[in-house]
Amino acid sequence: MPEAKKSGIAFRYNPQLLSEEELKGIFVGRDAELEELLAALRTANPNAAPQHVLLTGPRGMGKTTLLYRLAVEVRNTPALLERWLPLTFPEEQYKVSTLGEFWLNVLDALADCLGKLAPEEAEELDRIVQRLAVLPLEAREKEALDAIKAFIVRQKVGLLLLVDGSDGLFSNLESADPDKRKVGKSGVLWRLRSVLSHLPGIFWIGASYLPLEADSEHQYEEAFLDFFHIHELCPFKREEMRAAMLKLAEVFSMGPNLDKAKAVERMRQRLAEQPQRLASLHMLTNGNPRTMTVLYNLFAASDNEDIQADLDNLLDIMTPLYQSRMEALSDQSRKVYAYLMDAWDPQTAQQLAEACGLAVNLVSSQLLRLEKQSLVEKVSLFDRKRTGYQASERFFNIWYLMRNSSRRRRNRFVWLLDFMRLWFSPQELRERASRCQERLASGGYGEEDVFYAGLYVRALDEEEPGRYMLAREMLHIRDQVGGKIGEIISGFEIEADAVFRSEQDYRQRFNSLDEKLARCPHAQGSEAQWIEAVKFSFGLSLPKKERIAEHAETLSRFQYEVLLKALSDEKEKWEKKFGIPAFDHLSRAVRDGCFFLDDLGPELACAQMENVFGQDYWALVAAISLFLDKHQGGGLERVLQKLSTLKPPDYKYAIPWNNLGNLLADHFQRYDEAEAAYRK
Repeated sequence: MPEAKKSGIAFRYNPQLLSEEELKGIFVGRDAELEELLAALRTANPNAAPQHVLLTGPRGMGKTTLLYRLAVEVRNTPALLERWLPLTFPEEQYKVSTLGEFWLNVLDALADCLGKLAPEEAEELDRIVQRLAVLPLEAREKEALDAIKAFIVRQKVGLLLLVDGSDGLFSNLESADPDKRKVGKSGVLWRLRSVLSHLPGIFWIGASYLPLEADSEHQYEEAFLDFFHIHELCPFKREEMRAAMLKLAEVFSMGPNLDKAKAVERMRQRLAEQPQRLASLHMLTNGNPRTMTVLYNLFAASDNEDIQADLDNLLDIMTPLYQSRMEALSDQSRKVYAYLMDAWDPQTAQQLAEACGLAVNLVSSQLLRLEKQSLVEKVSLFDRKRTGYQASERFFNIWYLMRNSSRRRRNRFVWLLDFMRLWFSPQELRERASRCQERLASGGYGEEDVFYAGLYVRALDEEEPGRYMLAREMLHIRDQVGGKIGEIISGFEIEADAVFRSEQDYRQRFNSLDEKLARCPHAQGSEAQWIEAVKFSFGLSLPKKERIAEHAETLSRFQYEVLLKALSDEKEKWEKKFGIPAFDHLSRAVRDGCFFLDDLGPELACAQMENVFGQDYWALVAAISLFLDKHQGGGLERVLQKLSTLKPPDYKYAIPWNNLGNLLADHFQRYDEAEAAYRK
């Protein structure tokens, strides 16, 4: 079926549109369930009605795929095909509202099944269907069932009814049943149960969104109470998802001109190189196989800068599925679920009740119902004393926010940032931010580029040097260009996020730390030691120091001691790395305001290094190392030239020399000088 391959992703969650080979290829994670169903077919007593089966699980769990895969296996296993003819039906049998119509559908499906196996028999069945279609409803039900029974007896073969959407079918039959209000077992569902209970030649294997007993809005569970053997399909575990990704690579490839073996090998390599993406995929999908299959494109694609285009495409594909999920909910459940997804972050029942204007007990009951449907999951809130709720499938939540929330981009920062942090490793974020900065610096940018530049500033860790370079570039564009682009940049509030307006601004913020840090109740008697440990930490950025100072008054004794120990260990590490004299020189320069530990630009940093450490070889090496922790790119040639004019003092410890060698080799490709340092 070549069209399936050409159309790509849209076919991947419609198993009825896949060829048998493609269906076999992507079938993974449900082998145990398939084998159990096949065993039931093999061992069924031909003289007794079988134990009928109902597959249950949230939408996208693979119920339809399992039914179609079962049909393929039966068709291709002669011993099973001799006993059972697999009949498949559309997931939504919209036209079926009576049992007579359903039995006619069975005859129709049987004729389709026999089209190649027994053409003459198929033509005869077509004629029977045409004749019965004009009969009155009651006569149609009886005559159609009699025709089915006659076929079973005549051909000595059973019919395997693979009824997707069994719950929807039962609901349609019940709604249209004129006898549904009568007391007793005279209704249409009871008649269907009677047939299934007494006719050996019919084996019903259906699929349902929920166990029938769990649907309190319908009464069909009374007719089928404890009738079906239930197979609940659970979300994929991470290893099952890994196996599925390899299968998908084999069937749908990983790029042009790749055969199956190469595609699988490339996927295996990507899974090994980017393990966080598999974890992210599992979290985003909550182990939902259908969503995982759709997201395969994003996982398999090369590093494409346009995340928004990829997301929009995938969300468009998921829209019919997610819309049907929303529409299937009751009014109150839909309202609670919508408010929950609109919040994105976990919410308590009380918060949701206040937001949607419903009583707390009513919201709690709806959350319980949504949890049973695997749409909502409980999570521990930060204080660990309360329970919150969130949409269990985060990609569903992303779809809702993209399609239903305000158009203002500011509202989309939080979830899009979460997506980026989940999907990309820190190294990937650094590389993307670097490319983004180059684009802004070149002048070839638009509103989308500026928007994503702001996202990268937010997504990168506070200590990443590329973050501040990109932020400065954005502020420069805002001040120079203004207009709509300036508004977008202002929306990210970058000034409040560690971009310093001037040397004076930096000094003022740095010096204001003392007063707030001194309020820590656990530092009484050793305030100077505590303030010095925080202020002169080489590892903490000024914004982090400001946050510590802001919360100093409320730190617990445990937090205070842990933080003090970490800062002491950091100091010891730097002393070992470049020697105590160099460390002391750097510390004095920071204390005197002659050397800034944070990034105010390469020009200022280089000037400070030359002026302050120009005659101290190891202090200059340490300062260069600190600079590289804060910056990306060049700006150091002048300082390196200065370093080359200094005669390195003899140092008896190997660690500083090794660190110097690493610095020269890794950052400046000065391998001869690095080798000389290693030999010291």
